[in-house]
Amino acid sequence: MEVSTQRPLEFNELLHVHAGLRSELTTLYELSLTLVDSVVSQNEAWRGHLNSLLQQFDFFYVIFNSHSKAEDDVILPALTTKVVCGIGELPHELEDQHEGHEKFFDDIKLHLLPLRTEKAQNIANAHKEQLKPLVEHIAMLIEQLRAKVMLHFRKEEEELLPLLLSNFSREELIDLVGRIVGERSSELMQHFITIMSKSLSANDRDVALGQIKEAARGTLFSRWLEAEAAISDHMLDKGLVDEHKCRSVVQEPSPYRCKHYQRRCEILAPCCNKYFACRVCHDEFYENVVGQIHTVNRYKIERIRCLVCKTEQPVGKSCISCKVSFSKYSCLVCRLYDDCEKRSIYHCPFCNVCRAGKNLGEDYYHCMKCNACVNVNHREHRCVEKCLES
Repeated sequence: MEVSTQRPLEFNELLHVHAGLRSELTTLYELSLTLVDSVVSQNEAWRGHLNSLLQQFDFFYVIFNSHSKAEDDVILPALTTKVVCGIGELPHELEDQHEGHEKFFDDIKLHLLPLRTEKAQNIANAHKEQLKPLVEHIAMLIEQLRAKVMLHFRKEEEELLPLLLSNFSREELIDLVGRIVGERSSELMQHFITIMSKSLSANDRDVALGQIKEAARGTLFSRWLEAEAAISDHMLDKGLVDEHKCRSVVQEPSPYRCKHYQRRCEILAPCCNKYFACRVCHDEFYENVVGQIHTVNRYKIERIRCLVCKTEQPVGKSCISCKVSFSKYSCLVCRLYDDCEKRSIYHCPFCNVCRAGKNLGEDYYHCMKCNACVNVNHREHRCVEKCLES
């Protein structure tokens, strides 16, 4: 039951994201200190600490930039429109709230570059203290970034959030959430869900997901969530998560059997227990050869076969036997593999299918009202509410 006086308790999307980002930034800061300690001590695990720091910085940079872009492109313009309509003056500090952040990130990226080289990775333990001045300076820069971002979050919660809660209806706030997540790729959505899951209580996590689901109502977002959870559980059960992240994948030439997609594997159709090059090949075979309209459910495909070594295996991105990568683009939700360099494909978490295009937030976004992916050149289109909802 919606009661306007309860709105601050019901809508905490900004606080949820901030909690996740604070946690990830603190982890980044702690990793920088750990690296300094391992470089100046006799700890031989410093390379692992270095790689952890590099991965965490790259991860935080991506999600923080996405969050800042959402505020600059969606939240602040919406607030400015309210200002024009007479709610009062937008604080000047909010208009330039992200000024200076990029400079901090650029400075850290510049100092991390020497540590990404093969020379730095292979430096002998006896000489690793040569890195001490550099890693200490990086730790100082990350500490400064942390202080600036934490202050930025506090100002947003004290100034921006009250403006949102007092001048937007709950429906308008949910609409803003829809516009924000409609610009996020499936990878970014997974990142944000992961950081909120790590930093929030079970109740707050359910509330956060509930608000996204409400913003995406009528879409297939919930099915995408279930599919991603099933994939993660399956890979954990099989011990494949770290293996897929860490091992080097061999790119081997292989004759492509599919006329629709270039790939190094074929699928086992669960409906007829036969191997086909792709689901379209399966459907065309039954329509053109057998004379039946018989389609395979892409989401129920569980087994594939490597075309290089012929190993049968669960759905994955690379062969568990010969380690060959099946394709440049692999979607484990749709079981779609494509190695064509000239074709761009992305998975929309709201349509829950793969589509032609670079990605959400690049050349497409998902319009929650139309329930469709729309080219960014048509942002000012006339919405037909839930026109694709069945």
